[in-house]
Amino acid sequence: MTRKSKQPKSRKLGNKSDDKILRASDASAKRIVELFVEIVNNRSKEAGGVAMGADYMTRVDGYPSKNQVKSGMAYFSNTGPFGTYCGKCAFYEPHGRAGYCKKYLEMAKAWGAQVRKKQSSCKYYQQKPSAEKKNDQ
Repeated sequence: MTRKSKQPKSRKLGNKSDDKILRASDASAKRIVELFVEIVNNRSKEAGGVAMGADYMTRVDGYPSKNQVKSGMAYFSNTGPFGTYCGKCAFYEPHGRAGYCKKYLEMAKAWGAQVRKKQSSCKYYQQKPSAEKKNDQ
């Protein structure tokens, strides 16, 4: 005769007092993290450093910043003509809410990550031929 060992009953959450305790502990933990980040940022600034989460890379005039590097683009963002976007480029291949850069495919011999339509264009930007020009031919 085999005996089944008794397993402790799992405690079900849903009791109002338990839910309040969990919510209070989550809020406390979040506040502790916020205070920690604030303290570290203040100490870093006092020491002449840079706050957490800031761009720590040295900026050099004429070179793109960390924020301009977008995966899937043929070159750095915001290096194309002023006010142009990837969605208006001849190399842009739409796919759902975003798309792919055909120039990246040509250069890397592989599809890159999806690029947003409203992403600032790169130096390889080429205006899409307009519908009027297509009809004239």
